[in-house]
Amino acid sequence: GYSGRGVIERVKLYNRLEEWVRKWGAIAIFIFAIVPLFFDLVGIVAGALRFPLWKFVLVCWLGRTLLYVGFILAAAWGWEVAFPYFG
Repeated sequence: GYSGRGVIERVKLYNRLEEWVRKWGAIAIFIFAIVPLFFDLVGIVAGALRFPLWKFVLVCWLGRTLLYVGFILAAAWGWEVAFPYFG
């Protein structure tokens, strides 16, 4: 993340994410770990801000686990709902 800062530093979204991570810290990283598209960018922001690695990994693990459990439950429920229509 620290080395990637120069690549995207001029992007408006990066600046906004940097403000959120500075203000909210681990809570912002947790929320963005649940959102699939912004996860890589928030990792770069956290690295650039020298966020502690152990805390980043823990918060990301919790957020991603919640995301994947949600996907699995949605897929299982969707299959049960769709299965009667296929015979």
